[in-house]
Amino acid sequence: MAIPPGFDDLANPVFYRDYVLYKSSYDGVDNIYAVEISTGRRYRVTSSRHGANDPAISPDGAKLLYSDFTVDGFNLAELPLDPSTWTGMDSVPQTRLGYLGGYRDYAAEAQATQFPVERYRPSLNLSRFIPGGLPRDRRTSASACSPTTSLD
Repeated sequence: MAIPPGFDDLANPVFYRDYVLYKSSYDGVDNIYAVEISTGRRYRVTSSRHGANDPAISPDGAKLLYSDFTVDGFNLAELPLDPSTWTGMDSVPQTRLGYLGGYRDYAAEAQATQFPVERYRPSLNLSRFIPGGLPRDRRTSASACSPTTSLD
């Protein structure tokens, strides 16, 4: 199963049979989508006008429960879980903002990046415990940074 990299968000995944359902803004509005694990095919499950969030499967596995945003606020909504009624992604227009342009897939490069591992030295992190941190100029003493120092 692979969802290609893109600018739409992918959040709140839940498992349902051979599918993973998730929230995404692929078409410009938050909706619930599904990806079939065995084939990688993707579907739009909801067509909320203002936004669908937080998918959950009913205990009997027959219904999708989700938070549907309306002009009056959020409502709890449900619909039967029937993959034959879902819209294939080839029929869903992708809405993107035009100013984003191309992108670089940094995730593909991150796997090959090796970072040095160094022993942790707590004494080098004293600035976390001293208000204002340690003085950067060695000519300035810690007492010169004291809040009791007079400015006269």
